[in-house]
Amino acid sequence: MLEAGSTVSNTTKLRVAQVMECTIGGTRRHIRELTSGLAGRGVDVTLYASAVRDPTFREDLGAIAAAGARVVELPMVRAITPRLDLAQMLRLRGAFRAERFDVVHTHSSKAGALGRVAACLASPRPRLVHTPHTFAFNFTAQFSANKRRLFLGIERVLGRRTDALVHVSASEREEGLALGIVPPERAVVIENGIDASAYTRGARDRVRREWGIGNDEFVLGTVGLLNEAKGHADLIDAAAVLARRLPRLRVMIVGEGDLRASLERRIAEHGLESVVRLLGYRRDVPDVMAAFDAFCLPSLWEGLPYVVLEAQAAGLATIVTDVNGSRDIVRADATGLVTPKANPNVLATAIERLVGDRALRDRLAAAGRERVTSHYALARMIDEHVALYDRLVRHPRA
Repeated sequence: MLEAGSTVSNTTKLRVAQVMECTIGGTRRHIRELTSGLAGRGVDVTLYASAVRDPTFREDLGAIAAAGARVVELPMVRAITPRLDLAQMLRLRGAFRAERFDVVHTHSSKAGALGRVAACLASPRPRLVHTPHTFAFNFTAQFSANKRRLFLGIERVLGRRTDALVHVSASEREEGLALGIVPPERAVVIENGIDASAYTRGARDRVRREWGIGNDEFVLGTVGLLNEAKGHADLIDAAAVLARRLPRLRVMIVGEGDLRASLERRIAEHGLESVVRLLGYRRDVPDVMAAFDAFCLPSLWEGLPYVVLEAQAAGLATIVTDVNGSRDIVRADATGLVTPKANPNVLATAIERLVGDRALRDRLAAAGRERVTSHYALARMIDEHVALYDRLVRHPRA
């Protein structure tokens, strides 16, 4: 494996295409940091990405280009749209034929389908790498059972042509192997990484004054898109269980998304307007983390959530649910607390335990930060990708 910070020599310079449609949440951060990092390692990298879902992603595209990568914007969309999908697949096939990449690396479901089909139709065919960032067939709240079966079937078919399926967590890899998507020798784990130092200097006092939060109030926070995956409804229900027992508890939910209106209604139905606040999107996440006393991510499904790494890097005792990715980062009762998903009562018990035990919070916070700094470095994530690409290119296809 290449050492952290190493570069590819000019005589063996890799030519890699990254393909992404899902430019929101953690996948947006992943593609920005991975593509920029590859360029910094000397890889000749081109990003084919869509800004249709979130036009602000063009800010990221500018930063990626400034880091030395080539950027090509394609109007891929999330929904299945046969005519548009065919057009984008053909554009990708033409680009892959013309550019003759060594590796095509696709991300998430839509780009994973279009990009891999396009690469298979290109000649010479590049080595194919795919990162699901959680499988779409797990999205039980968003897709019907028939559609999820279709997604699983597509993954199995495309898996036969995929040289490496990169999982961002070991638990996701186990799920993929159990479902027979690729054989074990082609299922790789490269966990997400962060720059932990960015989360050690937050402006706690400024943010708490902004929120009108006193020193005697306990702030349990969460950060993420307001969608079904993140389990915000369960967090609100847990707060309702605790409202009378913990009158100084405040729950701060940072993020925007499609569920904002329904979450506002849920808060009102419980009479929690003074307890739970929806704060919208924030750019100053390190400062926000500093203003929390503990962190909670009650997800229904995950890949490997960046926000948990950030919370632990910020020195926060953390509660997560027992889902892929979260269970990999947080070791129960050692680096955080782990509860069953979709169980507000058990979640409330875990929250009450943290609020009432400062020594426990301090122990979990210290252990969590040590694990993030030692296991989840951004440089390690990038270097492991370079090493994977290099290995695939140098190893003849069977």
